[in-house]
Amino acid sequence: MKVKKQYLETLFNFIKGTDEQLTLSESRKRDAFLKEIAPVLETFYADRKVIYEKFAVKDASGKPGIVNDKYSFEKEVIEELGKELTLLFEEEVEISNLPKDIVDKSEYKPKVGEVEIIDNLLATCEN
Repeated sequence: MKVKKQYLETLFNFIKGTDEQLTLSESRKRDAFLKEIAPVLETFYADRKVIYEKFAVKDASGKPGIVNDKYSFEKEVIEELGKELTLLFEEEVEISNLPKDIVDKSEYKPKVGEVEIIDNLLATCEN
């Protein structure tokens, strides 16, 4: 199944939300899936950081300035930054081993906007 990179974290957290509810066999399936997508998710985070750092306001030493744990950007680069992030978010990755038989056991509490994402991902799995 193909998943947009922007949904990987939600999918990871949803499947991880099955801790304590699974048999040992089901846990092995879940862990195999999480091991598959964890490196993809880390690469996504690294790619996103590169984009942020490229467009961020730089300090005197040329490093991206971070204020209150956030990058700051000049107005002039916001549009290009958005385009780069959109390209990254829309990239798709192939996911296998999705443990369809354990998704109903997840106790993950979705954040605002994640319910629709999870529903769409699960619908994709069933097709």
